[in-house]
Amino acid sequence: MNLVTPDFGLIFWTSIVFIILLLILKKFAWKPIIENVDARNTKIKNALMSAEEAEKKMINLHAKNDEIIKKTLLERDNLMKEAKEISNKIISDAKNEGNKKKEQIIKNANEKIKNDEAALKADFNNQVGMLSIEIAKKILSKELSEQNTHQNLIADMIKNMKIQ
Repeated sequence: MNLVTPDFGLIFWTSIVFIILLLILKKFAWKPIIENVDARNTKIKNALMSAEEAEKKMINLHAKNDEIIKKTLLERDNLMKEAKEISNKIISDAKNEGNKKKEQIIKNANEKIKNDEAALKADFNNQVGMLSIEIAKKILSKELSEQNTHQNLIADMIKNMKIQ
């Protein structure tokens, strides 16, 4: 039974060696181990806090990005609206200018037609007058040999003549 129950001396020396080992470990090893564990715990806590702060910052950044996107879309819509208004104004101005030019061209064409018509009438009247004079000259030179007849014919022509 010696193997199962240890001797008092063995228990005593084992306990003394164990206590000495504990004291040596406490003096030299426990402090650095505990400091390292505490430092690791502090680092983990700091890392967790940093992660939480980063998560909050990311949430804020996402909110800011959404706000910026909304503002940008609103600005784009406003710019598109302004561009459409400007293009409509340019188109209407061009139409108005085209209508003014068209009216001016028609007015100028009507004036030119009137002037050309008046010139043609004057030219026609001049040519008719010259032809009439030539015809009258030839007729008178053949038919009128007497002075008296000549004067009577001129007087009748003057009476029948209408001035235009």
